[in-house]
Amino acid sequence: MTFNELYAIFAERRKWLVKIGTNGTYLSRWRSVAPLVGERPSEEFTMADADAVKRALLARGMQASTVKNRLNLLRVLLKFGASELGLDVVPPVWPLRWPVEPPHTVRCYDSTELTRLVAVLLDELAQGRQAGALPALVAVTAGLRIGEVCALRWSDINLQRRTITIGATLIEIPFPEAGGIDEPAAQGGATITPGDGGPARRLAIVPPKTRSGYRVIPLVGLLAKVLRKLDAQRRRKQTSDPADFLLSGTEQPREPRSVSRSFARLLERRGLPELNFHGLRHTYATHLVDSGGDIKTISAILGHADVTTTMNLYVHPSLDSRRRVASRAFSRLSRAKVRIK
Repeated sequence: MTFNELYAIFAERRKWLVKIGTNGTYLSRWRSVAPLVGERPSEEFTMADADAVKRALLARGMQASTVKNRLNLLRVLLKFGASELGLDVVPPVWPLRWPVEPPHTVRCYDSTELTRLVAVLLDELAQGRQAGALPALVAVTAGLRIGEVCALRWSDINLQRRTITIGATLIEIPFPEAGGIDEPAAQGGATITPGDGGPARRLAIVPPKTRSGYRVIPLVGLLAKVLRKLDAQRRRKQTSDPADFLLSGTEQPREPRSVSRSFARLLERRGLPELNFHGLRHTYATHLVDSGGDIKTISAILGHADVTTTMNLYVHPSLDSRRRVASRAFSRLSRAKVRIK
């Protein structure tokens, strides 16, 4: 059986067992390796073949981590063929050697940059420019992902209890033909045309990826003040509805691409250091840690399934905190007199 035939069976059987985003990921990864292995017999695939695929993808400029994801799909396919189709495949155990890459980190703002950013965001809001400022303020003071910010409705915000309830996220579906258990029609959701003038694409409101993604987040005082003022403005309009989305004020959400572009333009216009939108979530997590928050609580606020994810992916000790630790450890040495001849 060729890999093309194997993937076709795999995709059809898994179609309604996993989420549409997961199926889209499978399809994206498959399309990058299909030209290399599609017509090859899956039963004859060896470690030497896996190494050849690795080298070919690295030669295209792919990061090692990206190539590993592609090879992992081939492992999944071979294990699926062996366990569910009875194929006599070579066990996909490939102890390959990989180039050493610098650790990937997402830039976040230090305390000085954060203070400056918040001042700019408040000034933008005072001038009625919400497009970049409001989603950024929500992300950097509540730690939400961009899809969660876009899916946030007024009904999710409790100003009396000062909480935000997260129960959905807005995603773009790059491969709608992949299907999935959270297909909008099956979940009572809807395919959405962006309400901000962007090109029509397939967007959907879907549940969080994991159970821990459902969470209640405390509203910090600053964000609560801003939302109260916006809520008062909203209520003065006779057409206001609790089901309206926070960012658009209508029944149509803003899309993640638009939010990201608006934030980038804001930074450029106001002369702030470059930062992608997800860096706001990293900034939030890092400052929670620096303030002495315990990792378990921070992990729950961020919606992570375990604290390892919080530590490895999202928490970056700031230069300020590193300097404090180093200074405290060697404080006695710093009192020594230094003479250089």
